Amino acid sequence: MDVARPSNDSTVADEPQANFPTAQRKEIASLIRQGDRLQAIEALDRLIATDPQDAVALGSQAAGLEYEAGQPKRALDRLKQLVRENSQNAELRRDYAGLAAKLGYRFDANEQYRLLAGRAVLTPPELIGLIYPHRPQVNFEAKPDPTNPEVLRTKGVLSVVAALQSRGDYRDAVQALDQCEPELKEDPAIVAMLGWMLALTQDQQRWNGWAKRSEIKSVQRYPAYWLAWGAAVQNGWAMDGKDAAIAGDRGASFAVHCFLQAIQREPHSQIGWDSMLAALEVLAAEDSSNSSLDASRKRVRQRLKQLDETQWLANQVWDMQASPLSPPEQAELYERLAKLNDEQGCLGESLGWRALLVSVQPNAARAWQSWQRDVGKTLNQFPDGLDRELLLCGLDSNDFTDLRPQWIAALPKATSPEMDPAVSGILLSQGQLPNQQRDQVRLVNVAPEIGIDFRWLNAKTEIKSEFRLHEPLGGGVACLDYDADGWVDFYFNQAAGEATQRNGTRPNALFRQTDGRFVECVRRADCDDRGYGHGVTAGDWNQDGWPDLFLANFGENVLWINQGDGTFRRERLDALEEATELSLAFSLSTAIADVSGDHLPDLISVNYVDDPSVLNAIERQEDGTPVKLPGPLHFRPAMSHVAKSDARGGAATTFFGHDESARSTGMGLLVTNLDSQGGNEVFVANDQRANHLWFQSSSGQDETSWNNQAALRGVAVGPGGNKNACMGVAAADFNRDGFLDLHVSNFYDEWANHFCQNSGGMFIDRAVAYGLDVLTARTTGFGVQPIDVNNDGWSDLLVANGHIEDMTDNGTPFRMRTQLLINEESKFVSAEMDDPKGDWDQARLGRGVATCDWNRDGRQDAVVTYADAAVELLKNETVNDHRFLQLRLVGVESERDAIGARVQLFAGDDVWTSVVATGDGYACRNEAVLHFGLGEQKRLDRVEIQWPSGQTSFLAGEAIQDLSLDRRWLLVEGQETPWPEVDLAN
Repeated sequence: MDVARPSNDSTVADEPQANFPTAQRKEIASLIRQGDRLQAIEALDRLIATDPQDAVALGSQAAGLEYEAGQPKRALDRLKQLVRENSQNAELRRDYAGLAAKLGYRFDANEQYRLLAGRAVLTPPELIGLIYPHRPQVNFEAKPDPTNPEVLRTKGVLSVVAALQSRGDYRDAVQALDQCEPELKEDPAIVAMLGWMLALTQDQQRWNGWAKRSEIKSVQRYPAYWLAWGAAVQNGWAMDGKDAAIAGDRGASFAVHCFLQAIQREPHSQIGWDSMLAALEVLAAEDSSNSSLDASRKRVRQRLKQLDETQWLANQVWDMQASPLSPPEQAELYERLAKLNDEQGCLGESLGWRALLVSVQPNAARAWQSWQRDVGKTLNQFPDGLDRELLLCGLDSNDFTDLRPQWIAALPKATSPEMDPAVSGILLSQGQLPNQQRDQVRLVNVAPEIGIDFRWLNAKTEIKSEFRLHEPLGGGVACLDYDADGWVDFYFNQAAGEATQRNGTRPNALFRQTDGRFVECVRRADCDDRGYGHGVTAGDWNQDGWPDLFLANFGENVLWINQGDGTFRRERLDALEEATELSLAFSLSTAIADVSGDHLPDLISVNYVDDPSVLNAIERQEDGTPVKLPGPLHFRPAMSHVAKSDARGGAATTFFGHDESARSTGMGLLVTNLDSQGGNEVFVANDQRANHLWFQSSSGQDETSWNNQAALRGVAVGPGGNKNACMGVAAADFNRDGFLDLHVSNFYDEWANHFCQNSGGMFIDRAVAYGLDVLTARTTGFGVQPIDVNNDGWSDLLVANGHIEDMTDNGTPFRMRTQLLINEESKFVSAEMDDPKGDWDQARLGRGVATCDWNRDGRQDAVVTYADAAVELLKNETVNDHRFLQLRLVGVESERDAIGARVQLFAGDDVWTSVVATGDGYACRNEAVLHFGLGEQKRLDRVEIQWPSGQTSFLAGEAIQDLSLDRRWLLVEGQETPWPEVDLAN
């Protein structure tokens, strides 16, 4: 029945194929020609009852007619029953697998293909389907409508869900499952998939109801069921219906159990492998002496590399359909795929690829004989074609805790309501939630009027599309008071040349503020640099009270020392030169902060890739179109490093880790004391690789080693174990619970991560709970920073958006609008912008974001950089009666910038928490001032400061009375008296 084959959509023949009486054959053929397929099906069923020896041919014919009559599920069920009754019929299995794959029953289909591999010669699309088990088998020209009953019925609800899931549209996927026909809602495959999608949308109430009704074996056989449980554990959900989450090694062990169960059902599940590695990392951190766990992690990392190569090769095979390869080229691909599948324990699939290899060899007859001998030997030992010990890297799910019985027993009795239509998946395609914000905000670009004119260029002559890797990434800005006059100035890094060559045709820019205007003075200040520049930061490297500059370039990073007389000098550090000689890496973000614990600032560089081929011209076809456009995974990832101060003006290079797992495609950076336990941590937002969170662990007085705790703390990957393309990072106490949270901007079709920290130092992604999935899924977010735009005490988000390649021909936007997302305590909404100039609606390639209060009016402003337009200084003109307080901290025993200092304000039951940080997201540096919006609060009861040195300062009694609101104050470590810096009230 060719209709069921994934590679063939032909219809059934007009004439029935079985040998039954001519009159009946003519009757059925006539019904088919008249289009009366239902009557033809009834006639075939009557014949099956009277002539069972032809049941296979007749049943297969009836299934084809059911499919053509718009009853695909009936057709699938009929074929499934025929396979049960005729288990040795390989072609029947293949028909069933083909239709199952088309309708989205990927596991059912792959189960059959794995049994057929070695017993029949599978086609490349059939074998590729095994490598991508979570993708739809059918192509959708556009995003499927989850509310269209006809699409759900004819394409199959699970195919629609797979298409939506592959785009990150989890809410829409849930809606499609909710909209399917009533008789399908109890289908085990659909029940299993619903649980997984509910976990990915973080809908814990509905998931609880699902968990209680899904404990039947027909549901448990599906990998989606186990992925649902694993994702629930990684969401940090409670098992007792109250507040306690499964955490630590107990939860991690359960997660490993779940993901192993999923993987043994779908060996090529990328999500399963990534998620299991994250859980193993947590277990290893809890038990660092367990050598067996360490060995398992290494094997799993190796498996992920094999899986990456397997997928890459499968893509090359798929591309052969459009651009055929020569037999030797095909043979090379088939042979490598066979070997990789062997190494992964997928022996049946290996036989399948070897069969294709034989088919393109010149001496096929002898090769077929050898293949058949290997088939017999392999399938005698492994009848289902899987070597499970090899497949699971020596791990056994029985060795890990299964907490399902306890969890289910502890679930609350009441089931939850259906998803609220107001936040359903329909709105995800619209890119916004219903805007319930009442007050308008006003951010106005004033850069042209006050003398700021700068634009980052990606080459001597601007390249507008089809970029090499470094060309669309843009540049950043540092907000600093370089001349100590009390007014913020701006430094911009420029490229305008060829990477690795210091030949930029345009200078960097330093804009000095005076009398409310800005004057460009980079040459006068002697701090121009003609390297290919991206990011920039500011900080007091030599502790003399004057902010210095540290530039992130392609190749050599540059440190400029502020001499206190309006000029800078270039500092040549052996550590920076050594790091440059070690690699061709290019840095996107930098920071100046103490990360070694000696209270002296160090230089942190986050590098993207380290591969000379990144400079190669884009390979093109004869018509000039690119063969492929580069992405970060095409190149060797880089090692990020620290130039550690030696207290004598020099530095020594240390790296974050020493093995391959320490390499990163780092874009965003944050350095601060994340866990309030002393010492600064380094968070690196990686592009298409797991994020890093580096904790220091001193192994000697002068030596510091680093421990990556991203997986342990819950910030390594996104929901479902996805390695997102992470760019920027914003840090604030977004939910006002006293702990620093992280917001990470991501690629198009990957909503942002919103990692909320709990009292145990763990982070849970609450993006869906806050509505950020809907707001950010259709953007490519780069720079992002917290900004309390109306001083109500809740940190909002300013996000610069823009794609990295022009794919508008495919319906993907290239230029995008900058977003202001308002924090309404329990959710974020798009700002209702008062925008008389119309600037806010302009779409551009947004890159860097930095916050400041440039005019010192007590309202936070922002600088936004673009890859295709001039920078903007967004003046905050939002009208409100809210109070505020600004604090600048100076360390004495701590390093002067006091990076990592934690400040809390108390007023009655209200508490505001902020931490001094640097790195500041993507390629930028915020003004070094803590800004607190206080809403309608009129006075504070006390202020508490935990300094990096370990000292604690309290302002209370008379001291707090002196700390009047609506002002900026200077707080010096060891002094109880605050110093007024500027009167901001008027």
